[in-house]
Amino acid sequence: SLVAQDRLADARAAAEGELAARRRRLRPGHPAIAATLVTLGVIAGFESAAAAEQRFRDALAIWHDALPPDHPYIARAESLLGEALGRQQRAAAALPLLRHGADALRAKLGADHDETRRAAERLYRAESPPAPAAR
Repeated sequence: SLVAQDRLADARAAAEGELAARRRRLRPGHPAIAATLVTLGVIAGFESAAAAEQRFRDALAIWHDALPPDHPYIARAESLLGEALGRQQRAAAALPLLRHGADALRAKLGADHDETRRAAERLYRAESPPAPAAR
């Protein structure tokens, strides 16, 4: 992927192009639009947790209207939103989202699924105190 190749600008441009195309082709609130918003949130998160937060919130607004509440897409987006909030030092808002995302993914996909493991890792990082600074 372009992100893996450290080509964030190219990845962002490709995802923004896909979002524009989906918005032209699909009805407002279509779940595929939310999927692209999550992709943009992940890309934005490399530079700005606040920008990532807004993309995840926009995706969740669509998915909450279009999907069942226990859908794995919602759980993953909640976990990603929790991570973005945590990176903004907003632990009180982040931890419930991280916990719910990890728990919902575990219940729906199983503990060994890659998405469940990534959500559990995000939760673990948020709950773990930072290592003491070297002196």
